[in-house]
Amino acid sequence: MQDRANEYTKQEIEDKDKRIERLESEVSTLAKQLHRDNHLLSSLDRSVQTLADCDSDEQRAQIIEEIHTMCRERNELIAKEQQQNKILPSTGIALIDGSLSEMYVKAAARGISFDLTVSEEPYYLVNNIISQTDLQTLLCDHIKDAIIAVESAGITDGRILVTIEKNDGIFEIAVRDNGVDFAPDTLARLGREQITTHADDGGSGIGFMTTFETLRKTKGSLIITEYEQKTPFTKSVAFVFDGLNRFIISSYRKEVLKNTIRRDDVMIIAQ
Repeated sequence: MQDRANEYTKQEIEDKDKRIERLESEVSTLAKQLHRDNHLLSSLDRSVQTLADCDSDEQRAQIIEEIHTMCRERNELIAKEQQQNKILPSTGIALIDGSLSEMYVKAAARGISFDLTVSEEPYYLVNNIISQTDLQTLLCDHIKDAIIAVESAGITDGRILVTIEKNDGIFEIAVRDNGVDFAPDTLARLGREQITTHADDGGSGIGFMTTFETLRKTKGSLIITEYEQKTPFTKSVAFVFDGLNRFIISSYRKEVLKNTIRRDDVMIIAQ
């Protein structure tokens, strides 16, 4: 029995060492991307300023071509790095990619697995519905919340999944995690007042206040889904840009929440 226990411990240590080595490699690659993107964004900013002050059509065309070349080369380089290192896919937007990479590094530093799926690049979204800055804030706020929720759960297999997709022509962005559930009282006050149950872990409660403002501006809907514990994720916070500006909670604890949440702007349904 002692031999089996020793063998099990040895295997556990080897598995953890491999995971740490993989995370260190991925974090190093992403850190290089962030460093490169900071230079790229500075160059783009200078080019845009020059473009705004330019009076020559020929010079304007040249600057625009330079901007396109920078973006194309960046996307090609990221695609190559993804193939070699299996890191985060690109959204096609440098500002958003940089923010997601930063969130990945924060999650990895806490031993949390962070995955991103992009089935639809959000060009139309940021050009017609939501600004890049607002989208960046939306993503970062809720990924930070997910990191805090996973840490609060005290688990060793923390997971976060961010998806950017289009369903029936409607953009949807979701952040899933396997951390602790929202407290019913927190759900009852979301978007109405600054509230957090994780102040000691870095939570401020500002995130959802900003989220509700952004969704009002964009007429997007917030859908919070809570799953049974046996599923890979305990909850999902989704932003659906459907023009309906609804707040929906889909939960396995529907009856408990209906008895706690007294507000006329939320629809509570069974998961």
